[in-house]
Amino acid sequence: MKNTDYEGQQALIERVLDRGICVKCGACVGLCPHFSYWDGEVVVLDRCPADTWRCLQYCPRAGYDGTALEDNASQGNGTIGPFRAIWAARSADNDVCEQGQYGGVVSSLLISAAKKDVIGSAVVTDSGSDGLSPAGRLVRTPSEILACSGSRYASAGTLATLNRAINEGEERIGVVGLPCQMEALGRMARSEPDGPERMERVRLKIGLFCTWALDYRSLRAFLAARQLQGPVKK
Repeated sequence: MKNTDYEGQQALIERVLDRGICVKCGACVGLCPHFSYWDGEVVVLDRCPADTWRCLQYCPRAGYDGTALEDNASQGNGTIGPFRAIWAARSADNDVCEQGQYGGVVSSLLISAAKKDVIGSAVVTDSGSDGLSPAGRLVRTPSEILACSGSRYASAGTLATLNRAINEGEERIGVVGLPCQMEALGRMARSEPDGPERMERVRLKIGLFCTWALDYRSLRAFLAARQLQGPVKK
């Protein structure tokens, strides 16, 4: 690829950040020192001269044709897309079930995958110190996984943690994320020059349903105006 001012970082700024349609998935963060995630927002720290355009290729909102995914709506399986089976599930472990949001299924899957050595670590989302400012976290043990169980109500930039883990040589990674983050993972696998190689490190992907992810700062201000304090539990 030949870099130009528009086709690189500048394109991501104009197409996504300036338009206010960033979903804060974190896919563009952790790749290089030019992006960061702070206080619930993706922040541009400096202009980037790199000619790989990974940030543009990964972004689920940039509309980059080279990493576009197939349109599953045309495959005749309705709005949910292709599937093998649909199950209702609940963890058999009462402790896991109690800490989870809807039965602890995701936590149980991660714990089982770790015990069977399918994954060596997992990228999940913790609740943040105040329960309102979640962030990506790399976990390895059942206790660390359970500490991050439950739903999050604000965007978290979780994939920044995945990028850093890959850059640091982490192998056999599991990832739990929202639909926008799962789309970013799909785009990562199609990106140049080393997308397939990087995504070989990801051995398990668990996608969650999503109704919305609120802006952290707006949610914090909303609760403060109503004198509501403490972590959000359910």
